[in-house]
Amino acid sequence: MINNILPFPTKDVKNWTAASRSIKKAIIDAGISESVAVGFATFFKPIFESFQFEHELSIPSSDHVIKAMIDDEIANFQFALKQHMSKLIFERFIRELDLYVNG
Repeated sequence: MINNILPFPTKDVKNWTAASRSIKKAIIDAGISESVAVGFATFFKPIFESFQFEHELSIPSSDHVIKAMIDDEIANFQFALKQHMSKLIFERFIRELDLYVNG
């Protein structure tokens, strides 16, 4: 039956699961209690989710060489954007953690 099929987590769910683990581990490794780590992760989840962005860009072209060049540039841009967003998330994480822990 179709009802017996387990749904796979979405990419956003997988991203948050990985980020949440990392956040909690970093906080605990810094000597802060596990309860604070869990509370902060819960607090930070909507902030993290607000940084998630995905957009597919497709440019049709009959010239396969040009299309390959465009696809490469798109891939380079996506990588650069992901790196930039990771930096922004990390900076926000540090600020929010300081406020969460120190008031």
